[in-house]
Amino acid sequence: MEGSLDNCILKCTTRSGIAALRPGGILVYSTCTLSQSENSNVVDQILQSDCGVELQNLDKMAHAFSDIFTFSANTQYGLLVLPDRERAWGPMYVTRFKKRYPP
Repeated sequence: MEGSLDNCILKCTTRSGIAALRPGGILVYSTCTLSQSENSNVVDQILQSDCGVELQNLDKMAHAFSDIFTFSANTQYGLLVLPDRERAWGPMYVTRFKKRYPP
């Protein structure tokens, strides 16, 4: 399976970061790839593993940067900035987790 080692490393490091958060703490997960297996799939697996986090809404951020970046409309979680050769950036994927407070 292509990318499975990278996927495992990304999940493990993200879980470690989440474990270090205090309730209410924020973790930004970001990559520089178009790979769904390293972007939305990792986020989905983190959410399915019940690490005690929830996703934060990034609509305001997307709106604030919509005149600069072109965002993919096909991203399940977070934001995916599509590459732009003229400006020499991208791809960029970002999502934001917030650690839940215990019940």
